[in-house]
Amino acid sequence: MPAPKEASNALKIETLKLVKKWHQKFAFAYPKLNYTVQFLRSSKSFNFEEADAQLEAERVRAEEAQQRLEARGRRCLELVTNQMNEKRDDIERCIHEARNALELLVPKFVDPNDSVADCPSESSFPTTNVSSLRKDAEQEVLHAYTDIDTISVVIPSKLPSIKRTDANEPIIGTLVDTLKLLRFYEKFIAKSLKKLVSFGGRYMEKTIKELVELKGRVTLEIERCDELKVEGLAKKLD
Repeated sequence: MPAPKEASNALKIETLKLVKKWHQKFAFAYPKLNYTVQFLRSSKSFNFEEADAQLEAERVRAEEAQQRLEARGRRCLELVTNQMNEKRDDIERCIHEARNALELLVPKFVDPNDSVADCPSESSFPTTNVSSLRKDAEQEVLHAYTDIDTISVVIPSKLPSIKRTDANEPIIGTLVDTLKLLRFYEKFIAKSLKKLVSFGGRYMEKTIKELVELKGRVTLEIERCDELKVEGLAKKLD
């Protein structure tokens, strides 16, 4: 083996390990491979049994390292679970408070429960007589369009803008405090997820899924608050 001696010994050991693994996997398909292993076992130039012992020691060390990693992961999972159980109710409260504050500042004017049946039908409109149809036709010719033409009207979209008043000041104050808490909880959940993902393991899948869903709800409310333009809100959040 090439010098230095330490390197040659390490290379020899790794070679014996490779032959050992090869023999374990493919000996049944290559009968002649057994002769090679028998030769190495009987050779005085190689310590084949020492290679077996080192392989077993490495396997044991790998198993122990995996067990220690899993134990650390379970301790981390227990810690994160306890922390989330303590904070979950407050997180849910912040989500609902932010949603209620937004609905008070920007009320919905369309009732989602309204059905199509509530809309006026064609029979409720007055009947058009022949003279009015003739007049409409003249207007179409005059303005150079007919009833089959498509006219696009572009209306610029503007985000809701709220002016601070004495009436909505308490609501805005509540929204500011709630938004600060939501930002804190968003970072806290993200940090907890990062810890769990670093360990991995199927025993964490349920908790990770729950945290991802909760973080998505928190992020959604933060985005809704950020879209709302409230006078002086940015200064209060800084």
